[in-house]
Amino acid sequence: MGGLGVRKVSFLVLPAYLASAASTESLQNTIFDSVRPSEDEMLGVYLSKWQFIPGAVLPSEPLPTKQSFWDSPGIT
Repeated sequence: MGGLGVRKVSFLVLPAYLASAASTESLQNTIFDSVRPSEDEMLGVYLSKWQFIPGAVLPSEPLPTKQSFWDSPGIT
């Protein structure tokens, strides 16, 4: 998007977490299926926070696994 591409670390945390959680969701469900409910509580919290970023539109299932998807609304 131009410039040096240097941003605060705090702006990277939310997109990085969402990309990681989305890409490992099926593995997490396989491992923790008998231990915890199928719904990832923290993922829901962070998805809600992400939706408040201007231009962010929640995608349909399955969630995108690329960090660039989650990062683009914050960049633009």
